[in-house]
Amino acid sequence: MNALLGIDRIAEATPWLVETSPWREDPLAIEETVRGFFEAFNSMQYDRCLSYVAMNMGGERERLVGLLRLARYFSGTVEVQRVANITIADSQASATVNAMVRSEATKEEVKLVKTGTGWKLLWDGAPTHKVISKLDGNGKTDGKSGRKARK
Repeated sequence: MNALLGIDRIAEATPWLVETSPWREDPLAIEETVRGFFEAFNSMQYDRCLSYVAMNMGGERERLVGLLRLARYFSGTVEVQRVANITIADSQASATVNAMVRSEATKEEVKLVKTGTGWKLLWDGAPTHKVISKLDGNGKTDGKSGRKARK
């Protein structure tokens, strides 16, 4: 069908059009967030790791850095193989991360939240912001947010 409509030739002639399409922006940004987090984790840059996490910057930061250090000690490097099944609903998203941890294949679903123009990971161990406000027509919040309830 694409060949009949000439879409394949358009995509070949203007790769920038395909790469900058709005429908590609969020999935690519989500994948970059996931890969950025694990790149920082693998290089033991835990403060940079936390820059990929949606959280309050209270006194929890040192505790989270400690958890990341401990996790890195036990897991070793985490080699992200693939970020798949990305689903986006308003300002929240989920993705399946396929990775190699200690030479074993793992698969885990991660949750993300849109913050400004980017995406941040929702980590159960971190005090996160949960957007409870309704989005307006432009995808912006009305500024209200609350703290995620603890389980």
